[in-house]
Amino acid sequence: MAGVPYDGADPQYADLYHTKAAPDDKAWLTTNPDYMKEWYANVKELVDTYHPDLLYSDSKLPFDEVGRSMLANFYNGNFAFHNGSPTAIYNCKEASNGKWVQDLERGVQGDINPYPWQTDTSIGDWFYQTGQKYKTGTEVIQMLVDIVSKNGNLLINVVQTPEGELEPDVLKIVEDIAARMPANGKGIYGTRPRKFMARARQLLKKIKRKVSFRALQIRAVINLLISALLPGKQLICFLHGSAAR
Repeated sequence: MAGVPYDGADPQYADLYHTKAAPDDKAWLTTNPDYMKEWYANVKELVDTYHPDLLYSDSKLPFDEVGRSMLANFYNGNFAFHNGSPTAIYNCKEASNGKWVQDLERGVQGDINPYPWQTDTSIGDWFYQTGQKYKTGTEVIQMLVDIVSKNGNLLINVVQTPEGELEPDVLKIVEDIAARMPANGKGIYGTRPRKFMARARQLLKKIKRKVSFRALQIRAVINLLISALLPGKQLICFLHGSAAR
């Protein structure tokens, strides 16, 4: 607020905020050991009191050994709280080979990843402002299908007004996404990617006639792939666009 001093810069409120940072401590993650200890204590209190299933850091895993201790406490506490059936998910913006779920802000993996990962993005900007352009419901669905097919999860920000409301154009996007789920949710929820494209291309080369994007031909190709590559399994395919042409 203009003209109102920030309480965090006032030493008398240091117990609520923190002590004044060093002039060179300006990076996204602090270099102050006392701040790290305070961060650990706060996260530990949260985890030990409320036992969340998901914990998110808007950075790489913070603070080296301090961060690893935080993560161990989160995982071990979740394991004990749920009697040996853990539900804990930790997100941060760093690859880990399965130690946690990597978060890619405004990005996606280029191919199937053997470890679960997550895209976090928005239908527009992160915050509300008039005149911004939003993704359509179709664009969000296409993005979701691409991400899920690569073993990922989509965390989508839906832009709200300062009053916490959805404007009519934003509400239409949400309703458009919801309307597609009864027919297509089976290919999204609880699915896993199937990597077989190299073998699929070899099979497609054996088809004598040219494959065009007609509905019956698409169905024939999919049936061929299922019978040859996934015997006894169910393969769900999404076609982006129209199959009528």
